[in-house]
Amino acid sequence: MASPRRITWQIFVVLLTAIVSSKAAPLDQAKVMGEIPRLLIARSPDVGQKTAATTRFLRGTFADVTTDEMNNEERSYILNKFVHKPAINAALTISLWLKDSPAKVLSRFRQRGISMKENNLLPWLEYVLKYRAKVGYTSADDAYVIKTLKQVIPDIQLPILFQAMEKKATLRNFAKELKSVS
Repeated sequence: MASPRRITWQIFVVLLTAIVSSKAAPLDQAKVMGEIPRLLIARSPDVGQKTAATTRFLRGTFADVTTDEMNNEERSYILNKFVHKPAINAALTISLWLKDSPAKVLSRFRQRGISMKENNLLPWLEYVLKYRAKVGYTSADDAYVIKTLKQVIPDIQLPILFQAMEKKATLRNFAKELKSVS
């Protein structure tokens, strides 16, 4: 049979090791964190613009909050990046393959409940450019594009859309052309 002294000595060694390692771990972690190189901060093209404070809502049903306000939160970045954008791009690719008119594509967007905001309209405008290259300029001229846009978004939102277009290199010249027509 083991003596009680031996058992207490083993427990003492285990406890002492646990205490020393728990006190030394934060010190080692601080040294490691100090050695990690700092990442360069990328400057966004929106740096000069003031950002508005966003209202966050808890999940659930609220009588005084509309569905658009609930869906307008920035928490769904991953869902937007990995589900919505690829789905929109796939739909636009199929529509281009079928040679669907831009107005028909935009009406399908509205039927499926896709919001008519800049982040969803910019891929559609790129689709218009690809459609023009494939079918011809006369089938979707600038006046047609402006008329189609005015059917789905208010006139007040057009300058905001043009500013968003100017931030993308592929749509910069197209934005200038549409501004001159509208």
